[in-house]
Order: sequence, then C-alpha cells, then structure tokens
Amino acid sequence: MGRLLARISDDREQTIQAHLEGTIKQISHFFNEREKPIEELERLSKLARAAARLHDVGKFSDKFQYYIRLPNDNPEKKKLKGRIDHSTAGAQVANGHFPRGGKEFPVGRILEYAIAGHHAGLANGSPKDAGDRASLKKRLENDKIPAIGDRAGKYADKPDLSLDDIAFLLEDTKDPKAIAFRMSFLIRMVFSALVDADRLNAEWFETPEKKQIRKDFPSLKELSEKLNTHLAELAKNAPDNDLNHRRAEVLQSCRNAAELDPGLFTLTVPTGGGKTLSSLAFALKHAIKHGMERIIYVIPYTSIIEQNAEEFRKAFGKGKADDISKAVVEHHSNFEEENASYKFDGDDEPSLHDLACENWDAPVIVTTNVQFFESLFASRASQCRKVHNIANSVVILDEAQMLPVNLLRPCIEAIRELYERYHTTVVLCTATQPALNKRNDFKFGLEDAREIVGDKAMVEKLYNDLKRVEVEFIGKKTDDELVERLKAEKQVLCIVNTKGHARKLYEELLKKCDNKDALFHLSTNLCPEHRSKVFNELIRPRLKDGLPCIVISTQLVEAGVDIDFPTVYRATAGIDSIAQAAGRCNREGKLTDENGQKIHGKTFVFESERKIPDVLHAIKQAAQVAEGINRRYPDLLGLDAIEDFFKELFWLKGPVQLDSKKIIESLAKDIGNIFFPYRDIAEAFRLIDSPTTAVFIPYDDDAKDIAEKFRHYDNDTNYRKLYRKAQRYTVSLYQHDFAKIRPALEETERGVFILTSAGKYDERLGIVIGDPYDLDISKTNQ
Repeated sequence: MGRLLARISDDREQTIQAHLEGTIKQISHFFNEREKPIEELERLSKLARAAARLHDVGKFSDKFQYYIRLPNDNPEKKKLKGRIDHSTAGAQVANGHFPRGGKEFPVGRILEYAIAGHHAGLANGSPKDAGDRASLKKRLENDKIPAIGDRAGKYADKPDLSLDDIAFLLEDTKDPKAIAFRMSFLIRMVFSALVDADRLNAEWFETPEKKQIRKDFPSLKELSEKLNTHLAELAKNAPDNDLNHRRAEVLQSCRNAAELDPGLFTLTVPTGGGKTLSSLAFALKHAIKHGMERIIYVIPYTSIIEQNAEEFRKAFGKGKADDISKAVVEHHSNFEEENASYKFDGDDEPSLHDLACENWDAPVIVTTNVQFFESLFASRASQCRKVHNIANSVVILDEAQMLPVNLLRPCIEAIRELYERYHTTVVLCTATQPALNKRNDFKFGLEDAREIVGDKAMVEKLYNDLKRVEVEFIGKKTDDELVERLKAEKQVLCIVNTKGHARKLYEELLKKCDNKDALFHLSTNLCPEHRSKVFNELIRPRLKDGLPCIVISTQLVEAGVDIDFPTVYRATAGIDSIAQAAGRCNREGKLTDENGQKIHGKTFVFESERKIPDVLHAIKQAAQVAEGINRRYPDLLGLDAIEDFFKELFWLKGPVQLDSKKIIESLAKDIGNIFFPYRDIAEAFRLIDSPTTAVFIPYDDDAKDIAEKFRHYDNDTNYRKLYRKAQRYTVSLYQHDFAKIRPALEETERGVFILTSAGKYDERLGIVIGDPYDLDISKTNQ
C-alpha cells in the first residue's frame, strides 16, 4: 500500500505521521514555547498532546487508506465521504489504555471526549435513548469501527499520563458538582486545542499561504506603545478640569494595578470616567508583564461592538502612516459562518480578520457576551475551537452585571475556572458596584477580586467626584404626559424598554412638534449604517451646536455610546440600566447655570403606562427591584442603594434561580462515569433564547450594489468579504416579526433575505413591522 496517508491535496500527499507530529508540535506552540514555563499551560499542553497523538490513528485502517486514494471525481469516494469513522478508533484506544475501573480512568475519559469529537463535536456522555448512537458511551462500545491493526505503532502507545496530571481539579474541594464542572471545563480546553491544532495543520498543508496571513499581527508591545502615545495626545488636548483629572487618576490606577499578579480584578468607574481605554491600558501592560497572548474585550450588546472596536482602532493609529489597527478583530454571532443564512464557497478567500475569527488568534478580540459565554458551553467543534485561546489572556467583561440572572451561576463558574486554573486575568468592568463578588449572602460569587481604583472608600470618593447627574423618580406617566414634557425640553434623550414603545412615542411627538428636524428615533430596526448616520451626521452636530434635539431610543444607547444630553428620561429598569442612561446626561460635566456655575444634569425615571412584556422578564424583574430600592433610598445611584439592588437581584437568589437550565446539576449527574451531557448543555445554554434572522436592507448605493452581487453569482466576487460588508446593512428580526415581513423579502439562491419593498423601510423608523403608520412618515423627512 506504500505510504500511509492522512490527506491528498492537488496531488500532494500528507502522511499520517506528518499530520500527527505537526498537530502535536502546534499544541506545543500554543502552550509551551515561552521563556518562563507557566504551570497551568504546561499541564494543559501535556493532556492535549496526548489527545493529538491518538486523534487520527483511525486513518491507519485499510478502509480509510482505500478511501483517501480514490480520485475526487470517483462516485464511490463521494458516497464514502464522511462515512468512514476514523475518530472513534482513537477514543477506543484511549479507553483501552485507561479502562473503566482502573485508577487512572478519569485521565482516559478526558482524551476520549476530545478525540471522538474532533470532527463531530463534543458528544453527550451517555445515550438519551436506545436509538442514540452518537453518545460517547455508544461509540466506545461500537465493535464495527475499522480496525487499525499494528500500523499505528508508537502513536497508539499508552500516553504518559496519570492521576497526578489532573490532581489540580481536586484541590480544596470534595464537592462532586465542583469537581464535575472543573473536569468538564478541562475537557473543553483539551478538545479546543486539539481541534484548532488539527485544523491549522490541515489548512497549512492544503493552503500554505494562510500560515503567513495568520502571522501578520503586531505585537502587544507595539500596541501598548501606540496606545500610550494616543492617551498622551488625548490628555494634552483635554480641558484642564476636575473631570479630566479624575480620568487621569483612573488611568494611572490601571497602569499601577497592571504590575500585580494575574487573577480576578474589578474596575468600578462611573460612566464617563474613561474606563474603556484605561482598562485596555491595564490589559496590555499586564499581558506583557505576565507573558499573556491577547486581550479579549467582552461587551453586552451587538449594537455597540463596532463602536468599541473602532475606538480601539483609532487608538492604534487607524488611518495614519503607522497604522497597526488590524490587531483589533471584532467577532459576534452574526459573523459566525455556521450561524449565517449565507454560506461561503470554498474558493472565497478569507482575510486575516476572517481567519482570526475562527480561533481568536489575534492580539485584541472585541466580542459579545453571547459569543464569549456560548462558546464556553458549546459542543460544535467550530464554536469551541477558540476556547483554548481564552487561556493565558486578559479578559475584560464590560458591564459584567448584565449577564442573565437565570444563567448567572454557570457563567460565574466559567469565569472562576479561567482565572483560577488557566492563567487568565479577568476584569469585571462596571459603572456600578461589582455584582458578582462573593459575600455572606452570595456564596456562589467570585473570590479574591482586587479593585483597581482602590478600596470602597476610594470608589465612593470617585463616585462623588465624578457625579454630574441628579436622578429623580417621577412616578407613572402616560404617553401623552411624557410627550408634553419632552416637547418642553431643548435637548433631551428618552430611553424606553421596547421598540414598539419607542416608535409610538416618536410618532406622537412627530404629530405635535413644530420642529420635526430636531426629532430622532433610534432602535435596532435601523441597520447599523443607518444608525451611524443618524448619530454622526444628525444628532451629534446638533448637540455640539446647541440646536434643539429630541431623541427617542431603546436601550441600545446605554452602554458605550458617547453622547451627551443635559436631560435624560428613562423608563423604569434595573438600577444598572438607569446608571447607564444617566451616563448619557451631562457626560462631559459642562452644564452651567446663568452665572456660569457648574450644575448637575437631570435624569428622570418614570413608570410607563405600558407594562413591560413578560418576554422581557430580565428587564421586568430588575425594574421591580429598582422600584423597591427607590422607596428606601434618596439617591437611587448611591453605593448603598446599588448594593441593595444587587442583593435582591442576584445575591438572595438560590441555585435554581441562578441556573434555571440546571447546567451545574446536569454535569454532576453521572460524575461516577464522567459522562457529561455536552450536546444537551449546548442546546440549553442560550443567553438569548429567541432565534433571529438577518434581513439585508438596500439602504444606500453601496448596499444596493451588495444586493445585486448577492442576486447574481459572480466568480470574480469574494463573497466572504461581501458578507462582512453586508453586516452594516442588516437588521436581525425575531421569528414572529420575520414572519410578518416575509412577503416583502426576496430570498436569493445564496441564502440572503433582501428587503424589496421600499415602503417597509423608513428613513426615520427603519424596518416597518406590523400595522400601517398613523401618518405618512416618509414626507416628514423631505
């Protein structure tokens, strides 16, 4: 038979030996190639390399060797593709080396999951029913897997592993739930490293040029130097006032704290205190000092990810001669190929950005809560591939308190694993008091967090020094009453909880306002390009020039959007959301009275006549808690009020309320056999329960050109890049709204839904869902 082959590409042959050795070497590159060894990474590397040695031994079988040598155009090869199971063989070899009942059995199980799943994904440990053949248990028992004989040689030898290699999982606990979570997380890490190394080795054999593309990033040291230059320029040009003095103090605190050992930190800075770039300065300096690989910035909302990524790119010289902003890679669920309705062709050449999204091998990743946490609980190989690159990173969780209450405990446990066992520093970055720290009334919380700006007294002083807003609860207001109050303001922002309410208020104001050019509506029914235009070309210039400006918005403006109003109205919500809304009020501290004296802005919290729908249960629950807090404290945003808010929202909840999908419990259910329900957990763990569908909006001439390319296939078009451009023109709709708009959509052969009815997209309101307007909105924009 000659050489034993792993793959053939363009008449070039890769042997199984070359592939296995290359995969092992790549894992060493992930974890071992550093001047000073890091214990957490060394032990992870040892397990992953053992899995790599065994992962493709199934390719030594006669059946696979026959298949791989068939010409690609042979009908039999097409028939056999995907039907020769080469993954299970390696898992069975590992199981034979560490049989059930042997004292080293747990080590073998770690390898079995990773090897069996390196193509199909992490399987459930035990079968759901008699017909379930995909579980790890059934695959280990399968006696019809093609035999490999003795061809594998040393690659099928017993790995040099023992219980000592997983002893760290048993430190300081005998709790089966804790041990189960730790072991399941370790398996994910090993699995991720194996999948990434396996795919990189295959990729570089088939398309060697991609290896060089993936290396084309600046170093963390270059990025740190560039950021420091940018921050120095900002400080030089900033007005000499108290606000900027406090921002400078926050930055210096971040730089000082970067010298500390890796672990868990909190950064508690009021909105407008400069925490975004200051936290980045901490992360870069800290990563360089401790030999970490990357910065991962995790943001609650998809709607603002582009803004934060753009702020980082500007800091790294975007548009200048020495631009190194390509270091910033933004990645959210809409960018994930398997989640998109459009599928790329194999010859659509990926960019550096596209390749980095596959495995997060970039210096700075900007992503969302959904992408970050769902990857940590996923089962698909493609989604888990990036997880090992979270190890040895600095992870900044922006507005960490915005994690969903019903999944809070598994999220907290994942965070704990990262900073306790995988050489990862986690920063809980908040504008309100940290909500996830352990305390007597919150035993599931995170331990040993260090506050970057100092102790509680220092945090309180910073709050007082940065206070620029008075918050007043004004009780229940009808829409008519609210409209009258908003009409009376020159510049005002009103934030409500639903898109329907935002649209209704806007329509009512449009009927009653004399100056319709001063009235604006913002929601995710506007595509990102449209929202950017409204912000940058309409709202911000009017605010800067002191012109009338009334904005009705959903909560998309609350986190990270740099706008500054003298007055803000906020529908009842959690105190954290109210604090974010207040952060859009007198943001720069420039408000003065008629005598030129500094005064506070005003944020009015009102109870709407419209009840918060049950589907928004998290907002509804937080609003109810906030209303109770308001009755007990004169300052709704005072530290004591915020502490009581989180006590009721998080800390007094039990394990059932904090883990409604029973993730922790399900992992420990069969800990004796180390059977974890990975697939079931991946289906259950959804930060956003309702699926959405992307609709493409032909908003401007560029969008119309993109639409035409999607309609008519063109061999010269790189559709991967085109799809990325299309993200600026998409609106994601829940299924019930998508069904309403479906008759106005054209579905192309390439799986893109394009809005075809001009009357269904309005220049002020965006995509139109539901009943006709009470008036012809389009005429008001002329």
